[in-house]
Amino acid sequence: MNGKVPVRGLIGTNFRMRSPGNAECRVYVGNMDPRLNEGAIVKLFQQFGKLKRCDYLWFTSGPRRGQPRGICFLEFESAEGAEKAIARMNGKELHGRKIIVERAQDHSQNKNEGGVAKGALLGRSGAKTEKRSEVSPNAMIAALKNKLNQMEREND
Repeated sequence: MNGKVPVRGLIGTNFRMRSPGNAECRVYVGNMDPRLNEGAIVKLFQQFGKLKRCDYLWFTSGPRRGQPRGICFLEFESAEGAEKAIARMNGKELHGRKIIVERAQDHSQNKNEGGVAKGALLGRSGAKTEKRSEVSPNAMIAALKNKLNQMEREND
């Protein structure tokens, strides 16, 4: 794909340039309690190194549309920060769940025999997910409403 990799987010799949060193700095965080929001994750992980990016994932369709998926991807400025986070946070219990913290996988190296990246069709749990390039406006509105409600609950 000429150095471009798919980046999924609330607004669908985008193709962005990623420098070769970024894969070493990206960390997957999974099995998170839905009460852990983006702000809490950033505060928790910034102690290991400066964060460049936090991709917090939401359900964009189905009955759980607008709710947190319980996973995110963090990108540190250095590989050392990512390593510290993995070493110190993997298996740590937060809100009654042991979170999974590991190096994010580069799906361009993880292809099945059909040539499709496994992550494009299967989530981490192995359940089939929709492969969509765009998210409906209703799904985006639901995700934003849920985020606002979550922020209001935190301020109470």
